[in-house]
Amino acid sequence: MKGLKNSPVKKLMMITGGGPASGDPCESYHYHGYIGQEKEVVDQIAAWMHHPAS
Repeated sequence: MKGLKNSPVKKLMMITGGGPASGDPCESYHYHGYIGQEKEVVDQIAAWMHHPAS
C-alpha cells in the first residue's frame, strides 16, 4: 500500500478461508485463485469499483 503513492484511492481487502489449494501455485486452483470464495471476492471488488471511497 505504501508503494501506491500516486493512487488517489486505495483499499486493502483481506480474504481468508477457502481451499484446499492444489496444483501449480500460479494456476487458478491454488491460493491466487480464491478457491471456494470466487463470488465473495468478485462481489467485494465490484462493490469497490462502483464506490472506491467506501
